[in-house]
Formats: sequence, structure tokens, C-alpha cells
Amino acid sequence: MRMLGGKSIKELGRMIRTEGLKCEELTETILSDIESRNNHLKAFVRTTAERAFEESRFAQIELDNGIDRGPLHGIPYAIKDLFDVAGEPNSAGTPLLEDNIATKDADIVTRMKRSGAVLVGQTNTSPLGATILGINHAFGTPHNPWKKEAFIPGGSSSGSAVAVASGLIPFALGTDTGGSIRVPAAMCGIVGLKTTVGKIDVSGMSPLSPTYDSIGTLTRSVNDALLVYGALQDEPIDCGKRVEKLKIGLCENIFFDEIELEVKNAVLDAANTLASLGTEICSLKLQEVDIIYDQIKETSLIATEAYPLHKKIIENSSMDWVTNWLKVASNYSVEQVVHSQKKIKELSFQLDIRTKNLDAIIVPTTPIVAKLVSSCDSYESHAKISSLISRNTQIGNMVGWCGIALPCGISQNGLPISLLIYTGANNEHTAFSIAKSLEQALLMKLGSLKPPYIFN
Repeated sequence: MRMLGGKSIKELGRMIRTEGLKCEELTETILSDIESRNNHLKAFVRTTAERAFEESRFAQIELDNGIDRGPLHGIPYAIKDLFDVAGEPNSAGTPLLEDNIATKDADIVTRMKRSGAVLVGQTNTSPLGATILGINHAFGTPHNPWKKEAFIPGGSSSGSAVAVASGLIPFALGTDTGGSIRVPAAMCGIVGLKTTVGKIDVSGMSPLSPTYDSIGTLTRSVNDALLVYGALQDEPIDCGKRVEKLKIGLCENIFFDEIELEVKNAVLDAANTLASLGTEICSLKLQEVDIIYDQIKETSLIATEAYPLHKKIIENSSMDWVTNWLKVASNYSVEQVVHSQKKIKELSFQLDIRTKNLDAIIVPTTPIVAKLVSSCDSYESHAKISSLISRNTQIGNMVGWCGIALPCGISQNGLPISLLIYTGANNEHTAFSIAKSLEQALLMKLGSLKPPYIFN
């Protein structure tokens, strides 16, 4: 029974509860699949087999005794190698931290255990969770499952995205500071949820930029994302808003700059699909967004926080060069940083006023589809492409929005296209309502969006 990890959480739950699939059998099958395919995919840096079998045995004992912890009970999952897992390294994507052994679980690992989910391993990440293309020269760059050739998976939750997209695992958890969930979700054709900062406890997570760090999910469907998010919130999530009651802005200024025509058309088609469902779609320009991005280019507030936190690692001669962009913060003056913080705060407040009558905004998640690793594996090309594919996601982080990246098409070259549903802080339920309705409509129109290289 290979590729059980390619089934939905609901399907696996039914197989466990009504079709005789034992939790231990599910875990064993998934670990076997990881062992056979991970050498190529490089999605995992390590598995936690002993723990997984212990958790799956306990999950089965509970079910046999009438104890059901909910939809994640007995379901295997993976977590980004930025979180503490008791007895395992938290290496944050670099061999320089492989001696950093956790003494206890991160808060979200504890939450997952409480939901009955089974941890099978830690996924590959860009070094320090600090880069957006997903390239990792030390642990290997996870292989985007849409192509036989090496295409970027997106980062920094690269391994989590590849593990889910390739069917190794039903769901995975990641982090997002400037797009690190939504970009790999876009590159790998899956659903990526970036929650509001502070919505989910980050205790036990290796920080990058605490002001902007958030935790989220990577799944193959909106419904799976809902189930995992509900477990992280310790309660089911109501996304019952009717889309025909909503007003959504199609924000076309900088979000659409330098965009590939196929990406633009797919996003506009998705907006038209929402309109056909009764949603009010209005085109708008938000000048504040352009100014915020100019500010981001001038002063990286992410680097401002990350560089002093990780200076010894970043400056180590053995550190992967992909993190060199963080060193820019060493040249900032205090006045420059304070000015940027103040300016972005003011602009964010203005945006809140400008968008108060909107339920959401939709934009391309990335303006381009995934590129060959070889085309962006030099310092110059890496910097150029990183700036472009992180632009639309970084803006949301700076403003404090939450959002869901959702597949909305496939390019002629056979690579996924994604749109991003932005809602205001703590308004995840609205993003889910839109994403769920749009996903259902797109599936009717486009069919299943699965990587043909892996699934056929």
C-alpha cells in the first residue's frame, strides 16, 4: 500500500475507523515510502521512527478503547527542521547546528500529540529558515515533484512542501516570515496557510525575525488545512461565510509587476470564477502597497532582527552563502531602522482604513512559476529571483495580514500557478471560506492538480 501519504486526512481517517487500517500499519507504510523516495526528493533531514511507532501504537490503543481525539487521530505528519523535537537536533537547515539537541517538544508538537497526530520526521529547510528559493547546499535542495529536472521548490519550508506535494505525507507544518510557507506552496502546487503573527504559539521554534515569524500548514487541500488549523487552535474552525456575501479586491498595482502572462491570466480567471459564484470583485489600486515595498527594498526589517540573533552562524566561513543577504543589516543605522518601522506602521494603518469595506484581497502568490535550480544558483541570480518571488508575500508580512496560497492553474511548461487570498489580522476564517469555495470551483474547471512526475 504505497503512497498512503498521498491520501487526504479524511480518507485516511475513514480507512482507520471503518476499513481496518491500523495506525501502526499506516505509519510503517509512510516511513517505508519516505525511506525509498527521500534520497531523491530530499524532503526530510531525519525521520523519528521510534517515536512515530510509539505514538501510532498509542493512537490505536485509544481507538480500540473508544477514545477518538478527532480528525488527526493516528494521522502521520512532518514538521519543519526549525522546531524542537525532544531528543532530536533542531539544526535549522545547517550542519553547524546539528549539535543543538532539543530537551523538550515545541508547543505545536505538543498540540499535535494532543490531537492524536503521529510525528514521523523533520523536513528540510533553507538555512536558518532565511531564504525563499529553497536551495540548501549542505543538506541538499528538495526536489520539486512537478519535474524530473531540478526546479526550485520554494523556501524556506521547502521540505515540508515537497513532502506533501509528492505524497510522502498527508500534511506538514512550517513557518512563514516573508513567504516561507506560501512560496513553496505556490512552487509545489499545494495549499499554504500563513496565520496571523501570535495566533499560534512559537515556543520551541528557532526564530528568524520574531516580529514577523508565524506558523502555518502545508496541505493538498483547503479542507485538510482547516482540519490541521482547527487542531492547532484546539477547536473546529467555522468557515461558513457565503462567498456571495463577500466583497473582494483584486489589487493590481505592484503585485502584478513583472508577472508572467500565464500567471496573470490564471489569477484573473480565478477572480472571474469567484465572481461567477456571486462574489463582488472590485479592481483597486493601493498606493500604500507600492511604498511599503520600496521601504522593504531599502531596509529589510527581517534582516534587522535576524542578523544579531544568528550573527555567529551567519558569519561562519562554513555557512551557506544563500544567507549572505542577512549581512546587509550590519550596515543599517538605528535611525534608518526606526524610520522604516515607523513608516511601515503608518502605511499599514492607512491600508486598514482603505480596505475596511473589503473582506479580502486576491493577488498572485508569486509573479512567476518555479525555475530551474541551475538558473538561480549564483549569488546574483539567487538575489534577483528571490526578490521577485518573495515580493507579494513579504508585503503581507509587513502589514500583518494572514493568507492562504491556493493552486489556480498549470503553466504550459507543466508547473503550478498559485493565487494568494489575503485577509486582515485574525481573520483566517474568511480566507478559509473563500479558499474552500474557490478550490471546489477550480477543481470542477481544472481537475485535480497533482504533480504528474510523481503521481502517474
